[in-house]
Amino acid sequence: MNSHRTSSRVVSPLLGALVSFATVGAACSPVKRPSEAGSVASTEGNPSSRSSVERVKFGGVLGVGKTEALLVRNDSVPLRGAIVMSPGAKVPALAMMGLATRFSKEGYVVYVVDYFLQLPILPTESGKATALARALSTEASKVDGLPKNILSAHQAGLPVSMFGYSLGAAVIADAGKEGESYGLKSIVLFGLSQLIKTPTAFSVPVTVLRGEKDGLVSDKENDVVESSFNRKQSLKVSGVNHFCIVDDPKAGDSKKRAEDLALGGGTSLSSGQCQDAVVQATLGAL
Repeated sequence: MNSHRTSSRVVSPLLGALVSFATVGAACSPVKRPSEAGSVASTEGNPSSRSSVERVKFGGVLGVGKTEALLVRNDSVPLRGAIVMSPGAKVPALAMMGLATRFSKEGYVVYVVDYFLQLPILPTESGKATALARALSTEASKVDGLPKNILSAHQAGLPVSMFGYSLGAAVIADAGKEGESYGLKSIVLFGLSQLIKTPTAFSVPVTVLRGEKDGLVSDKENDVVESSFNRKQSLKVSGVNHFCIVDDPKAGDSKKRAEDLALGGGTSLSSGQCQDAVVQATLGAL
């Protein structure tokens, strides 16, 4: 039986932890962290030469349990909002820089959560993206490393949304139940085939994105996921498969990449084109 082709029923965190090692988003190995500050280079065409990256940190006690994220910003365009991005299992934060840079070009400051071992399903990690979004909305001064202009924007009420990819989407899906209480504007979930918890009574809108060529999310799975949200819209992104939004063409388990290709038919789009398509599909929801 195919290890990914499970039902879209709600799965327990323990089962999710086991599934995460064999399912979508598995990468071969972690990557080195970038420096605390520097320019962001896209994998294709460098959509903005003025985007920059900093590492920010929040919470934890004596360094234990601290949430870390890569902040990507573009000061050459007016600031429209913030996005907390939750990568999939075994997808390093650095592998999401192309997508984050494209969002920054549209006026969003993006926080790509850097999960321990790149496993968002771990009990110590699963709440980090939501906690960071809450902090940025209500106590931004407690987030270490924020540039002064970004800190001021958050303190003035900059809208915060969340974008989750694959298993990174599953762990933030439940955030919509309380999101309104801390100013969360919207949630976008891409490549999601199953949920970790049963979401109910969402107070913020949810957009479920699925690539037209995604071989790892079946129509049935997508329908079940979509039906779990009371305030939602569902969009299919033309020409996009499951992995093409990730910068590194070697990132992800080779068997899952083959499955994505076999069942989804592959994509003729480049990584940059896939990222552009997902950004454009997401902008209407932010």
